[in-house]
Formats: sequence, C-alpha cells, structure tokens
Amino acid sequence: EKMEVITGSTRTEVWLVNKWDQIETSLKEATVDSVDALVQLIKSVACDAQEGEFTYLRSYVDSLQEPSKTSFFSSLVPYLVDLALKLPLLFPEGVSVLETGKEASSSFTRQEVSVLLAGMFFCILPRPSWNKYWVDFGVWMNSRCPPSLVYLQILFEYFKISQTFNEQEKSEKINFYRRVMNSEISWNESTKEFLPNVEVHEEGKIGDAFYDVLEVDFANEDISYGRGGTQEEITFGTSPEMSIICLFMPSLLENESVVISGARKIAHCSGYGLDLKFAGLQQYPEVDEIWSRRFVVAIDAKQFPEGDPFERFPLKAQLLVQTKDSELKRELNKLYCGYSKIPDEKNFPRTVDTGAWGCGTFNGNQELKFILQWMAASEAELQKIRYFSFGDSEFSDKVRVFVEKVLKSRTTIGDLLRKIEEISMTLARKRYDVSLFEELTSLL
Repeated sequence: EKMEVITGSTRTEVWLVNKWDQIETSLKEATVDSVDALVQLIKSVACDAQEGEFTYLRSYVDSLQEPSKTSFFSSLVPYLVDLALKLPLLFPEGVSVLETGKEASSSFTRQEVSVLLAGMFFCILPRPSWNKYWVDFGVWMNSRCPPSLVYLQILFEYFKISQTFNEQEKSEKINFYRRVMNSEISWNESTKEFLPNVEVHEEGKIGDAFYDVLEVDFANEDISYGRGGTQEEITFGTSPEMSIICLFMPSLLENESVVISGARKIAHCSGYGLDLKFAGLQQYPEVDEIWSRRFVVAIDAKQFPEGDPFERFPLKAQLLVQTKDSELKRELNKLYCGYSKIPDEKNFPRTVDTGAWGCGTFNGNQELKFILQWMAASEAELQKIRYFSFGDSEFSDKVRVFVEKVLKSRTTIGDLLRKIEEISMTLARKRYDVSLFEELTSLL
C-alpha cells in the first residue's frame, strides 16, 4: 500500500514513498546471518547510495565474542528490521519540522524514537533539503575516524537496552524545544546581581550528573551527531535518542537555542577528540522519572577566526574583536535563550553544568566566555553554575578569585558589562597581553 507523505515547509519526508514497497520487501525477505549479508541489505534499502566498505560495522561485528555474535544476527538484527517496518505505521505523515524563527516543540515516545533510529541505521530516511550533513548512521559505519566506532558500539548497546523496554518505558516522552528570543534585554541596564553559587571543578565533566542539571552542549548551528570527538559529538554519541534531531531541526539563528529533555544517556566515554574511548554503560540510581529530569541545552557560540600565530599579544587581539557591543549581546542573548525556564516545564533545572563554551575550535576568549555565561545564568535566575575546567587548575584558580572579588563588590550585571565595554575602548592602546579578569578587578 502506498503511503501519502505530506511534504513542504512543515514536514520532512521520512522515506521515499515510491520506494517503500521495495524497502519493505527487502527487509521482510532478507536472511541476515553475516556482516556481508547485513551490508548488502543496508545498501539495497538505503535512500542515498552507500558506497563505502562499512569498515566500522565490520570491525564492531568482528569484535563480538560468542554468544554475543550469534545473538547479534539471531536477535538484534531481526529486532531492528521489525522496528524499521513500523515507520509507515507510526509516521504516516512524516515528521514535523521545527521551523527556523518559530518557538515550537516536538514530542516523541521512546518507542517512536527507536523506530526512527532503526530507519537511520538502515539508511532508509532521505536527507531534507535544509540538512547540510546526514540523517543516517552510514556516517559511523563507513567512517575511519576512531570516535565513530565508539558511537556505533553505543548505538548497538542502546538497541539492546531498547529490546527490554516495558510498556511504560516505551511510552516515556523525549521532547525537543526550539527556543526563540524575540524580546531584547537591556543588558547594560541590568540591575541584577550575580548568582553567588559558582562551583569550579577540575575533575569530572559536563553530563556526569545527567539529571536535575542543565547540561550545556557546545553546539554547532547545525545540531547533530558526527564522526569526531568534539564535546557535542560526544554528547550525542553517548545519547543516541537525541540523534533524530537531524530530521526536523534546521540551522539555529542568532537568537535561538534548543533544549532536549528525556533522552537516556547510554554510556560513558574517556578521552577527547581522536583519543575517545568507550568507558562503560551509564549506571543510574532508582529515581522517579529520572529521564524526564534530564535536560540538555544546545547553544552555538560565535565562531571567531583563528588568531595570527605571530601576534605578540594574542589575548588582546582576541578581546579587540570579541568585546564589540554586537558580539557581546549576541552571546548574551543566545545564552539567556538557552538558560531561561521553559514555561510549564515543572522539571526545568536551576543548575547549569558548563565549561569552556565557545573556546577551542571556536576561538573564544576563555575569561570573557566565563563572564558571559555567569551573566546570562544570573539574568535567567538560575541558582548554581558548575564550571568544569577539565583539569586546568590554573584557570580554575583564576575563576575562583574573580568570582570572589565580583561578589564582594556587589557589582551588577549592567555595571560589569559597561566596564567590559570601557576596557574594550582602551585595548588598542595597550602594549601588553590582557587578562580580562585582572583588568576588571582593578576597576571594581
């Protein structure tokens, strides 16, 4: 039977209508008792041609010991086929797109998410025209980037766990909120004082707590999973349910953020970048509605150009660009949009877990980025910031000293922002490298 799929700006095609008969037949008739047979099945049903060798899929299966390898083909693969065959039943009209510039949300049951993920595993779902990257897990199976193999292992662990879901767990909701900041805050005039509860942690990382905190995803404007070991890719790779976002969330605008609630965290990783390693399944306490109390906020920082490697005063050069009024307001509005409470969301956390957001490959000034996050969290009336410095004890100490001095001075958000702009106007004349913390504390 042919399915009618609504297309256009508010829907995304979840599969090609004219190919579903062939997909259904291939899935139902396939005998998958080897990795070659599985690769052949995926290639036969894939929406876009999958030309690779499926190197990491083969590596994963080769790594399995008995009886796990037999179980993979006799139990897990048939389960994935059954899930994928539910696509037309659960999504007869496709998936609603959360359009750019509109405050909106989408809610899926855990069962619906597992069906979409199975479709992504078999590479059945077509890429929407606005999506610049991918909507399937061929990107991991065909990768040669080591973190991809870690994420593929976690995906299969997720599917094994999902086989055991009871009816209540299948009906639990995963929510995706597209948040839009339409009203301007007069940041320079803000009379709010800074929230006093700032913890700086050298050990641990964002997401270790995983419930009753707002986990900051150091996002790209195109929020998704990926091949590598960046903070966002690790966040999505360890929580596969969040990966369906690529089907319905176009690029973020300057005044937008995304909040995801209810997604299970499946595993831990150690290391970072190409050194990422699987570090075991997530253990969690028996707490009521634990996953409905998990919130991840995706906020994309402004990407600044890399500095001149021959620059004598690199921090000063960074700040000259990044303390312009338009750049400060862009980051503050973006952060506030992510940190501010979702109306009617009773579990929205009052603690935020964050770190060097917008630094690293985005080339943000670390001291400035901490200050902007502290300002936005205070304006949004959060109760606590937990800042993870990933072992950088020197920066941790600087943050602690700076926080203590600001709180002692009773400085308001508006006061401190005006002081940053005052410093910005004098930067060009300074003949030394600039610590924003030190410059500001000298003015308090």
